[in-house]
Amino acid sequence: MRLNTATILKMPEIYSALKDDNLDFNNITLYFLERTKKNDVISHKVWRTELNSRHNQIEKELWNIAKIDVKSKTDESYNYHEYAPMAIWDKNVIEVMFAGEIPYYEDIYDKIYGDPDVLDGTKIKNIKTIWGYVVTIDIFDNERDVFKNLIFIKKHSPLKLLGKGKLNMVMHKDSGKFDKIEDNIFALDNKYDGMIYRGREQPSEDISEIMYIFNKNNIEAFFDFSEGYKKEIDNKKDRLVEHKLIDEKNLDILVDFSTKSKDLTKKLATVLKNKSYEIWTPERIGDLKSKYHVEGIEFDENDNLVINAKNYATVIKVLDDDYLKSEYSGNKYETHSKIKK
Repeated sequence: MRLNTATILKMPEIYSALKDDNLDFNNITLYFLERTKKNDVISHKVWRTELNSRHNQIEKELWNIAKIDVKSKTDESYNYHEYAPMAIWDKNVIEVMFAGEIPYYEDIYDKIYGDPDVLDGTKIKNIKTIWGYVVTIDIFDNERDVFKNLIFIKKHSPLKLLGKGKLNMVMHKDSGKFDKIEDNIFALDNKYDGMIYRGREQPSEDISEIMYIFNKNNIEAFFDFSEGYKKEIDNKKDRLVEHKLIDEKNLDILVDFSTKSKDLTKKLATVLKNKSYEIWTPERIGDLKSKYHVEGIEFDENDNLVINAKNYATVIKVLDDDYLKSEYSGNKYETHSKIKK
């Protein structure tokens, strides 16, 4: 099902939600996400933090970071487009998608809103396994039977975590002198990489779950989109054989080469998901090869594509319909980003 970007909440509405009178700072929580990968299996551990702050000072700062970040995106120049893996934007765009389509989202969400363990300094064996953090801002209007979960996400470098064994110091503002700190320090950023809205605006509405992507690379890394793309390829790759474009031997070669590249993994998964290969036949590919002078495309005696180390990327570009002709100039182009109009 396609996401209708015209009907989703926009940043001005999210900003208004962050100023809701029903907002209770006790309903703002910081979580760390620990990620491990063993034998190609990714698992997540969610840690809830207990914030030792007077008058909700830390909670208010987490809220303030979210408010400033969202407000910076409320300008009318921002456009909203459905997430497109290969799209590269040259303007203010927030990509959006159904949260349920995000790899590992449901598992992470269930752990956050389940009963996660409380983090203390003795429980994390390797601080580098901390993958990022999540800030949840939960707003309830019990009189109207509506609610909002605003889930802010940040992927960070391990360098933001200063663990024991390093020289951690703090400079006093008044004296300018330094003191050594024995505890771990975590440095929060002043921006988030994305936000998930989960809630409903009217009691009669179904619950909506929408991801707003602020930093595409970081969100893709946080949720391991590349692993999701590989699963998409594994589940749907046989469609190319069924479409009589390639045999199983060359399909295995195509998948093996493409999944060594993050971008080509993403691109091949997009081809299979969007079924862009369905427009192609050996005859049409041969015609495109001639008109666009595409080098390296070969067929065997059974009209199956032949894949090798030199042409696999070109084959994926062909299947993704990357060779286009200008309607006005007549010039032919290889495109690197396409959005349907």
